[in-house]
This record gives sequence, C-alpha cells and structure tokens, in this order.
Amino acid sequence: MMPRIAIHSLILTGSLMLASGPAMAALDAHVFRDTDGDGWLNDCPNHDADGDGSFGPADELDGASCTGDDAGSGRRFCAAEDILDVDGDGSMQTLYADINAASSIMTGPRDRVQVHAGTYGDIDGDGTVEQIATIARSGCAQDQDAVATVLHCSSCNGAGDRRLLVAAGDPGARDEVVIDLGHTVATAFATRDANLATIQGFHVIHQDMDTLYEDCNSKYSGTIGRRMAFEAYCPGGSQGNGLEIRNNIVDQQSEIMPPGDLTKKWHRAHILMQGCGYATIDGNRLEGAVYYGFHAIGGGGHLTVTNNIIRADNDTPLVFSNMAYGIYTNGNNGHLMRGNYIYRLGTNRDDASAGLRIRDSLGPDTTVVTDNVILGYRHCVYFQDIVNTSPGGISFNNNTCMDDGVTGTRGKGAFHWVGAHMTATNNI
Repeated sequence: MMPRIAIHSLILTGSLMLASGPAMAALDAHVFRDTDGDGWLNDCPNHDADGDGSFGPADELDGASCTGDDAGSGRRFCAAEDILDVDGDGSMQTLYADINAASSIMTGPRDRVQVHAGTYGDIDGDGTVEQIATIARSGCAQDQDAVATVLHCSSCNGAGDRRLLVAAGDPGARDEVVIDLGHTVATAFATRDANLATIQGFHVIHQDMDTLYEDCNSKYSGTIGRRMAFEAYCPGGSQGNGLEIRNNIVDQQSEIMPPGDLTKKWHRAHILMQGCGYATIDGNRLEGAVYYGFHAIGGGGHLTVTNNIIRADNDTPLVFSNMAYGIYTNGNNGHLMRGNYIYRLGTNRDDASAGLRIRDSLGPDTTVVTDNVILGYRHCVYFQDIVNTSPGGISFNNNTCMDDGVTGTRGKGAFHWVGAHMTATNNI
C-alpha cells in the first residue's frame, strides 16, 4: 500500500491513486516548528527552552525512535516524517514540520493532526508566507493559497468518524498556535467538501495586504481585496456536511487595503462558507476590519452559528472595511444563530449594515435567531425573505439591540425585515 505521505501531492491535484490491501489505520500526526532550519524539530517554540541563554541541542525534540543520531549528546533528534510517541499514549505518531503536509492527507475516518505551539505561515516576520500550499478552485477563478488544507473523506459516515485538526495550546495563551498570514492574500485554512472535520484552537493574524486577488468571474471582475482566515468551499453541496470551526481567534490588525477597485468586497470575510450545509461555527472570536465577520453563500442550509464574539472596533472612512455585517447568510434556511455577541464601535455606518443579516430562500425548515446581543449597527437584525411561498420561516426571540454610546440611537431600525413567514417575540 502506498504510504500516506507519498500521496500528499496527488491529493491536492485531485489525481489520487487507488491502492489495494487492508484498511488504513487512522492518521495520528503531530506538527512541530523547525525554528533554526537545521532539519530537527523544536521541542518548544521558545528558542531557549532550557534557559541557558542560547538555542542549541537541548532545545530540540528527541526520542529513541527518531533518526538524528547526535554522537556528542547521545540523543536522537527528530525530523519530519520520523515517528515518536509524543503524547505518551503508547502508540507512535508521525511528525511533521509543515501543517499542510499533515492536514492535506487527513482524508480517512478518525484522522487527527495536532499542531504544537509556535508561529506558522509567516515564520520569519518578513510579510510573506513561507509555508504555503495551493489548492485549485473551480472555473477560471484564481487558485487559493493556504497554510493548511482539509479535503473530503469519502469513507466518513457518522460522528464516530470525525476528523480533527487542532492546536495543542489555547488561542491567546502562551502556548498558542499562531497562523500569521503576513501581507498576503493567503488563507489560513482552505477546505474542499470537508465533511466531518473540526478545525479548532488556532490564532490567525492578518497584516496589511500588499497584493490583490485576480478573479475572472463577472461578479468579481477586475481585482479585489480577497482574504479570509477560513474558506470552506463545498462544490459538492452535501459532501461538505459536518464541518466545524470552533474556538479560534482571528485578528485583523489593520484596515488598510491596496489601491484598486475597492467596491469588489464580496470575499472579505473572516470565515467564508460557499455551499456548505450542516456546518458549525462555535465559540470563535473574530476581530478587525473586514466586510463580513462570517459569510455563508451558495445554498448551504442548517448552519449552527453559536457563542461567537464578532467585533470591529476601528472607525475607518472605508465603510466596507469596518464590518458592515457581523453575520450574513445568503442561500438556504434551517439555521440556528444563538448566543452571539456582535458589535462595531465607531461613527461610520453603511446604510444597509446589520449585525446579523439573513437573506435566504425559505424552505420547509425554520431559521431560529435567539439570545444574540448586537451593538453599533444601523440594523441589529435584517431579514430579507427572497421566496415567500414555502412553509418555512424565521423566528426572532430574545435578541438585544444595544446603543453603541456614539450615535445615541439604534439607527434606522433595530429589527428590519422584508417579507412574510416571520415571528418575533421578546426582542429589545
């Protein structure tokens, strides 16, 4: 059977070779930094893990099963593709120095990739992303650069087959995993029909963009500033069911964009989902200057968007860069949006801006919007009913629209809806 590491490049091009033999064991991979580029993986993101004032052999990961024999110290240093029982559970794990080398082969049931502390992407702080993969998009659109890719699992059938791409430390803590996208238009995580997959616990950082994204689609004609921390693309529709994005931090550190036609803002979102249904966005903190905090388009229904903090606290003359919409869904229904805290500080207001905008064709299921707190938008909740003939609808319950302390008003309308099939109770 072909080893999983050997098929990495084939998966990204879509030309996966079939192999015969017994079922493949679940992938259990750990990703470590190689800070000094000597081929040996770090034991710790700190260059001076042992406190001796220098970075040397004492700071490298080692183990009896690794390949790097250091005669001077008697230790065996670990390199990418070595195996080691990292977590002490009695089983061997494969080691990697690049997140995508592991995540892109995470295509089997119960596959797991754990990323250890440190900064990935723009490793040396020069504004470019050193660890990058390119994943194709459909049609004539430009391919997407990403630090990590997660693909479809054709043999995943239920909750017990869920795959995990997780950070070893908590985002915002000393041992966090940072994905620094520098000044590029790269995406941290790009998924393609990534069913039954969880991405959890990362801290994604954007700097000023110094490039533009080219797209020949008529909707995005010309050049646009296009960047997401997470891009979920499900051209197969239901094949993307079960994707989870949980407990991540996204930090847009500037609202500055390069010159060009800045009205082409469609893809400026921290999290963008296209055609993905039955997905979960939970417990994330999305901050900074983008047009959408979370944007779902393309027909994917039954999204669970819960317990997220979505914040834009800058006041820029470029309205589209000041988070015109905290959450915007456009496509299908049956969503649950609960417990989100969405706020934007500053005096600039797009006339149609809304903390939560739902623009969906109605189907047989009801979208429930409940217990959200929304601050500083022209409309706290804006529901635009495209189709009025289906039995489904939308239910607004117990949502709070708060004054932002700047304009002294809730703007044009705290709750605004166009169309029927709607109930609203106990909103403030």
